[in-house]
Amino acid sequence: MCNTLAEIRVDTTIPTELKIQYNKPRIFIHDKKENLIWLIEVGVTSMDNLKSVEVEKLHKYNILASELELIQKAKVKIVPIVITWDGIVSTFYCKYMELLGIEERVRSYIQTVTLEATLESMFVEYKHGFSEILDSANSGDWLKYNFSIKISKSLKRPRNCTSQEEIEDHCGEDQNGIMGNSESKHLRVV
Repeated sequence: MCNTLAEIRVDTTIPTELKIQYNKPRIFIHDKKENLIWLIEVGVTSMDNLKSVEVEKLHKYNILASELELIQKAKVKIVPIVITWDGIVSTFYCKYMELLGIEERVRSYIQTVTLEATLESMFVEYKHGFSEILDSANSGDWLKYNFSIKISKSLKRPRNCTSQEEIEDHCGEDQNGIMGNSESKHLRVV
Protein backbone atom coordinates (compact mmCIF):
# COMPACT_ATOMS: atom_id res chain seq x y z
CA MET A 1 0.00 0.00 0.00
CA CYS A 2 1.37 3.39 -0.92
CA ASN A 3 0.09 6.96 -0.91
CA THR A 4 1.54 10.44 -0.39
CA LEU A 5 1.73 10.00 3.40
CA ALA A 6 3.01 6.44 3.83
CA GLU A 7 4.18 3.26 2.20
CA ILE A 8 3.52 -0.12 3.82
CA ARG A 9 4.94 -3.43 2.61
CA VAL A 10 4.53 -6.87 4.11
CA ASP A 11 6.99 -9.68 3.26
CA THR A 12 8.22 -7.78 0.21
CA THR A 13 11.76 -7.40 -1.05
CA ILE A 14 13.03 -3.85 -0.58
CA PRO A 15 14.89 -2.60 -3.68
CA THR A 16 18.40 -1.29 -2.98
CA GLU A 17 21.44 -0.29 -5.03
CA LEU A 18 23.60 -2.99 -3.45
CA LYS A 19 22.73 -6.68 -3.30
CA ILE A 20 21.82 -7.29 0.34
CA GLN A 21 21.15 -10.74 1.78
CA TYR A 22 18.49 -9.66 4.28
CA ASN A 23 16.28 -7.26 2.35
CA LYS A 24 12.82 -8.64 3.05
CA PRO A 25 11.60 -7.55 6.49
CA ARG A 26 8.25 -8.82 7.74
CA ILE A 27 6.78 -5.30 7.84
CA PHE A 28 8.20 -2.18 6.16
CA ILE A 29 6.59 1.18 6.97
CA HIS A 30 7.81 4.44 5.44
CA ASP A 31 6.19 7.43 7.12
CA LYS A 32 6.78 10.03 4.42
CA LYS A 33 5.43 12.88 6.54
CA GLU A 34 7.93 12.23 9.38
CA ASN A 35 10.58 10.85 6.97
CA LEU A 36 10.94 7.74 9.14
CA ILE A 37 11.23 4.10 8.07
CA TRP A 38 10.28 1.22 10.37
CA LEU A 39 11.64 -2.27 9.71
CA ILE A 40 9.55 -4.57 11.89
CA GLU A 41 10.61 -8.19 12.22
CA VAL A 42 8.25 -10.60 13.97
CA GLY A 43 9.28 -13.92 15.50
CA VAL A 44 7.80 -16.71 17.59
CA THR A 45 10.29 -18.91 19.41
CA SER A 46 10.89 -20.98 22.53
CA MET A 47 11.73 -19.57 25.94
CA ASP A 48 15.34 -20.78 25.67
CA ASN A 49 15.90 -18.84 22.43
CA LEU A 50 13.92 -15.67 23.23
CA LYS A 51 16.87 -13.34 23.88
CA SER A 52 19.09 -14.66 21.09
CA VAL A 53 16.29 -14.47 18.50
CA GLU A 54 15.46 -10.93 19.59
CA VAL A 55 19.11 -9.85 19.23
CA GLU A 56 19.42 -11.67 15.90
CA LYS A 57 16.33 -9.94 14.51
CA LEU A 58 17.55 -6.58 15.80
CA HIS A 59 20.89 -6.87 13.97
CA LYS A 60 19.70 -8.79 10.91
CA TYR A 61 18.68 -5.65 9.00
CA ASN A 62 21.54 -3.30 9.97
CA ILE A 63 22.97 -3.28 6.43
CA LEU A 64 19.52 -2.73 4.90
CA ALA A 65 18.87 0.10 7.37
CA SER A 66 22.15 1.81 6.44
CA GLU A 67 21.39 1.45 2.73
CA LEU A 68 17.85 2.84 3.16
CA GLU A 69 19.19 5.83 5.10
CA LEU A 70 21.41 6.66 2.12
CA ILE A 71 18.81 6.00 -0.59
CA GLN A 72 15.68 7.44 1.07
CA LYS A 73 17.46 10.09 3.17
CA ALA A 74 15.28 8.96 6.08
CA LYS A 75 15.86 7.81 9.63
CA VAL A 76 15.47 4.01 9.95
CA LYS A 77 14.41 2.12 13.07
CA ILE A 78 14.60 -1.66 13.40
CA VAL A 79 12.01 -3.15 15.74
CA PRO A 80 12.07 -6.86 16.65
CA ILE A 81 8.78 -8.17 18.02
CA VAL A 82 9.62 -11.59 19.50
CA ILE A 83 7.28 -13.69 21.60
CA THR A 84 7.46 -17.28 22.81
CA TRP A 85 4.93 -19.84 21.66
CA ASP A 86 3.33 -19.66 25.12
CA GLY A 87 2.98 -15.86 25.12
CA ILE A 88 6.06 -14.84 27.13
CA VAL A 89 7.90 -11.69 26.02
CA SER A 90 11.27 -10.13 26.82
CA THR A 91 11.83 -7.05 28.94
CA PHE A 92 12.38 -5.00 25.77
CA TYR A 93 9.02 -6.01 24.25
CA CYS A 94 7.15 -3.15 25.96
CA LYS A 95 9.80 -0.65 24.84
CA TYR A 96 9.47 -1.76 21.21
CA MET A 97 5.67 -1.67 21.38
CA GLU A 98 5.75 1.83 22.85
CA LEU A 99 8.04 2.93 19.99
CA LEU A 100 5.37 1.72 17.58
CA GLY A 101 2.59 3.35 19.63
CA ILE A 102 0.80 0.07 20.32
CA GLU A 103 -1.53 0.18 23.31
CA GLU A 104 -1.47 -2.21 26.26
CA ARG A 105 -4.72 -3.94 25.27
CA VAL A 106 -3.39 -4.63 21.76
CA ARG A 107 -0.20 -6.09 23.27
CA SER A 108 -2.33 -8.37 25.43
CA TYR A 109 -4.35 -9.35 22.38
CA ILE A 110 -1.15 -10.28 20.49
CA GLN A 111 -0.06 -12.52 23.37
CA THR A 112 -3.53 -14.10 23.53
CA VAL A 113 -3.58 -14.80 19.78
CA THR A 114 -0.13 -16.39 20.00
CA LEU A 115 -1.23 -18.64 22.84
CA GLU A 116 -4.46 -19.57 21.02
CA ALA A 117 -2.52 -20.42 17.85
CA THR A 118 -0.20 -22.66 19.86
CA LEU A 119 -3.11 -24.48 21.47
CA GLU A 120 -4.89 -24.80 18.13
CA SER A 121 -1.83 -26.37 16.52
CA MET A 122 -1.59 -28.82 19.41
CA PHE A 123 -5.26 -29.77 19.08
CA VAL A 124 -5.01 -30.16 15.30
CA GLU A 125 -2.09 -32.53 15.83
CA TYR A 126 -4.06 -34.47 18.42
CA LYS A 127 -7.21 -34.58 16.28
CA HIS A 128 -5.26 -35.63 13.20
CA GLY A 129 -3.73 -38.60 15.00
CA PHE A 130 -7.03 -39.54 16.61
CA SER A 131 -8.98 -39.36 13.33
CA GLU A 132 -6.50 -41.78 11.72
CA ILE A 133 -7.21 -44.31 14.47
CA LEU A 134 -10.97 -43.93 14.05
CA ASP A 135 -10.71 -44.18 10.25
CA SER A 136 -8.73 -47.41 10.45
CA ALA A 137 -11.23 -48.87 12.95
CA ASN A 138 -14.22 -47.87 10.81
CA SER A 139 -12.64 -49.25 7.64
CA GLY A 140 -12.22 -52.65 9.25
CA ASP A 141 -8.44 -52.51 9.05
CA TRP A 142 -8.02 -54.07 12.50
CA LEU A 143 -4.30 -54.70 12.11
CA LYS A 144 -3.67 -50.99 11.49
CA TYR A 145 -6.17 -50.09 14.25
CA ASN A 146 -4.42 -52.29 16.84
CA PHE A 147 -1.03 -50.89 15.80
CA SER A 148 -2.40 -47.33 16.13
CA ILE A 149 -3.73 -48.10 19.61
CA LYS A 150 -0.34 -49.47 20.69
CA ILE A 151 1.41 -46.38 19.31
CA SER A 152 -1.02 -44.00 21.00
CA LYS A 153 -0.57 -45.80 24.33
CA SER A 154 3.19 -45.58 24.04
CA LEU A 155 2.96 -41.85 23.29
CA LYS A 156 0.94 -41.27 26.46
CA ARG A 157 3.80 -42.55 28.64
CA PRO A 158 5.87 -39.81 30.26
CA ARG A 159 9.23 -39.15 28.63
CA ASN A 160 11.15 -39.89 31.79
CA CYS A 161 9.62 -43.38 32.10
CA THR A 162 12.03 -46.24 32.41
CA SER A 163 11.97 -48.51 29.38
CA GLN A 164 10.52 -52.00 29.65
CA GLU A 165 13.96 -53.55 29.00
CA GLU A 166 15.49 -51.59 31.88
CA ILE A 167 12.71 -52.67 34.22
CA GLU A 168 13.04 -56.33 33.24
CA ASP A 169 16.81 -56.17 33.82
CA HIS A 170 16.33 -55.04 37.43
CA CYS A 171 13.44 -57.25 38.50
CA GLY A 172 11.19 -60.00 37.21
CA GLU A 173 7.67 -59.67 35.87
CA ASP A 174 4.79 -62.12 36.32
CA GLN A 175 2.34 -63.15 33.56
CA ASN A 176 0.01 -60.22 34.38
CA GLY A 177 2.69 -57.63 33.74
CA ILE A 178 3.07 -56.81 37.46
CA MET A 179 6.63 -56.22 38.57
CA GLY A 180 8.28 -58.65 40.96
CA ASN A 181 9.82 -56.42 43.63
CA SER A 182 7.77 -55.21 46.60
CA GLU A 183 8.03 -51.50 45.79
CA SER A 184 6.45 -51.83 42.36
CA LYS A 185 3.62 -54.36 42.93
CA HIS A 186 1.08 -51.85 41.62
CA LEU A 187 2.97 -50.82 38.47
CA ARG A 188 2.14 -52.22 35.06
CA VAL A 189 4.30 -52.17 31.97
CA VAL A 190 2.27 -50.80 29.10
